[in-house]
Order: sequence, then C-alpha cells, then structure tokens
Amino acid sequence: MKFGVVLPQPRANPQKLVEYGKKIAKLGFDSIWSDDHLVFFGEGYAPEAWTILTTIGLQTKNVTIGTAVSDPHRCHPAFFAQRLATITNLIGDRVILGLGAGEVMNLDPYGIPWDKPVSRMREAIEVMRKLWESDADNPVNYEGRFFRLEKAYLQIKPKGKIPIYIGANSPRTRRLTGEIADGWIPNLISPGLFKKYLKDVEEGAKHAGRSIDDIEKCVYVFTVLTKSRDEAFNVLSPLKHLFAWPEDVINAGYKLYIPEHLRNIHYTRIAPQDISEREKLRELGKLYPDEICFEFTISGTVDDCISKIEEYAKCGVEHIILQNFSPDFDWSIKEYSEKILPHFRE
Repeated sequence: MKFGVVLPQPRANPQKLVEYGKKIAKLGFDSIWSDDHLVFFGEGYAPEAWTILTTIGLQTKNVTIGTAVSDPHRCHPAFFAQRLATITNLIGDRVILGLGAGEVMNLDPYGIPWDKPVSRMREAIEVMRKLWESDADNPVNYEGRFFRLEKAYLQIKPKGKIPIYIGANSPRTRRLTGEIADGWIPNLISPGLFKKYLKDVEEGAKHAGRSIDDIEKCVYVFTVLTKSRDEAFNVLSPLKHLFAWPEDVINAGYKLYIPEHLRNIHYTRIAPQDISEREKLRELGKLYPDEICFEFTISGTVDDCISKIEEYAKCGVEHIILQNFSPDFDWSIKEYSEKILPHFRE
C-alpha cells in the first residue's frame, strides 16, 4: 500500500505549501498531490499547481508528485506535454499526471470551452503521448476532433515514462481508464463502492486487451485523524456536502430523497462565485445520513483509520491519497507516519 497526501489548499500561501510538501516527504509518504484549480471554495490561496509541485520536487528526493486532478481544457496538450517533460528533466522520473473531465469552477467563469469533455480528454492523452515520443526526425501528424498536429515535435523528451491517471467517477470515464490509463483515482467513495466501480475499469481493460494489474488503483479520500471518534464526527458532519456525492450515497444503499430544487446540485457543477448554488450544496449535504461520515472517509482514532484502510486494501486499493481535514494537520500526519504507515509496510 502506498500513501500520498494532498497539499492543504487553499488554506496556505505558496511558501507554506512548499514547506508542507517537504515535511510530508521527510515523514516517509510515497507521494505528494495537489488539486489543480483556478479557484477554490472559501477563502485562501489557489496557486498554480505544477509550479508548487515542481518546487517541492526540486527540494525533496524519492517522493512522487502529481495532480489530483488537472483537466485537459485549460491548455493545449502540446504545451502540457512540454511542461511535464521539462519537469521530469528537473526532478527525474517522479511525476504523475492526474487528469479529469473538468469542473465548472475552473472553466465556465473564464470562458474556457469544454464541450464533449471526455472525448477531449481522450484526444489530449493521445496527443501528449505521441509528442513525448517525437523528435525532429519523427514528427507527429494527428487529425482529431479537437486537436490537430502537422509535422509537430518537442525538443525535450521526458526522463522516463510519465504515467497518466484518470480521476474517473462515471461509468464512461471508468471504462476509458481501463482502456488507456496507467492509474485510476476515484474521488470520495467508500470501499464497497470502490469494489463495485472497479468492474467498469476491468471492463475497459478487457475491451482493450489489457490487464487490470497494469493499472494502479488509487482512491482520493478525506481523513480526519483525532484522539476520539466523536471528535472526528464533529469535524466531518458539517462537511458532508464535500466528501460525498448524492449518486454515490444512493449507490451505497442509503435511501435519499432529494427535493426538486436540489436535484441538479453537484460540486463539479458549481462555481465558487455562485453563492446561491453553494448554499444549496450545503443544504443537500444536510440530507445525507450521518453514517457516511465514517463509511466515506478514513477517520477517527489511529485504530479506526487502520481498520478502514484495511477495508480499502481488501477491495483492491493500492494507493491511498489523503485529503487531510484533521484539526491538527501536523500532529495527524506525524501519527500517520509513526503508527499507520509502518502497520502496512511491515
């Protein structure tokens, strides 16, 4: 089992995020991740993710860096391919590109087109991989629906392979993950749902003639590590609208009645500038059963967290990516380092 930590954005400025990253690396975590947003909900900073991650990579050794997740819409895949190849030349073979279909908050307020987002993502991945293999003697021609290359090549090659993981949370994107991705990063799901949704990834892999063993199976999940279960619940209860999505609550077997005015409310479809929609999202979270606070997160005491991680492991998870909402961030990652990581590495 690998363990990664998501940088605590947007609660810290860029310098503080770099310091957090260095601390996480020293404590023995395998990977450091960043959300990739132009803007976040709430107050704080939203710096450019790859700048922060590269700076951390330059000041650490061994730890892998990655986004969970970027999107293929904000910049052309040729530029993205060049950027990532450059980063590997600076820090070595320690880069993972996490890609998702996109979110309203990063695109609509800025007038960035993202029609047919899954088809765009598939093409963007094809373009990047072709360019990573290109040079002046082997230029690329590509005629896609969204992207076109004519005798194109890059003058910098990546150091080693740059794996692409997909943050897939729908049947279609999960099947795409099985077909073409190096890893799967589902977002905020319980162990039971992970096992259920993994079948879509397996279906995609089988269709493409691939082995599911070639795809690293991750999960992006909230953690609240405290000295008592009650303390963790008090932190989690007001955050239910952030760590669970309505379709997943229903798919986990809970009865959930959603009033008409809340039926199209979803985290990925809301811009932080829209105060009314944000309030509806909080209202929706209040309808979720309290049981999901522990079913959909890794939370409670050290023993509680170990038990929950074991559940994920039994369902096939190989890499836990922790979004840490613990009241004491520094204490909690130290507890993970000294008590939880050794349990799974022994």
